[in-house]
Amino acid sequence: MPQLDQTWFASQLFWLAVTFALLYVMMARAAIPRIQGVLESRWKKIRGDLDKAKTLQEKAEAMDAEYKASRELTQVEASAILANAGAEAAAFAVKHHAMLDAELQVKAAEAQEKITSARGQAMEDMEDVAADISLEIVRKLADIKVTRKQAEAVIRQTVKQA
Repeated sequence: MPQLDQTWFASQLFWLAVTFALLYVMMARAAIPRIQGVLESRWKKIRGDLDKAKTLQEKAEAMDAEYKASRELTQVEASAILANAGAEAAAFAVKHHAMLDAELQVKAAEAQEKITSARGQAMEDMEDVAADISLEIVRKLADIKVTRKQAEAVIRQTVKQA
């Protein structure tokens, strides 16, 4: 095998060193700076994205705090509105209850007066009818002559006792 021939070792080592040196220089000058540039741009992009994410997270937290504060304020306002509406409704109910109660008392008094008047009228009518009936009964059964005034007096006395 010619590669293992010791006479060619020196020239093979020379060309190995020259090739290695050329490849090393090419890699050091061309490839490695490009790789470093790509890595640095990736790290810059990652750092930028992390900074954006941190900024957006802070904004989101601020918006969340603002939302919570707004919601609490709205709940307090709603509670105040409900309490106010409840108080107004209660006042309205009390006012109208009092008005209705007064109207009902007036109507009850009027009805009581009408009932009393009708009762009195009915009693008078009943006394008249009772007097007429008793006169007829006494005339037919006992054949006694009684005046209307006497019959009315007896009926009034009987009604008062009852």
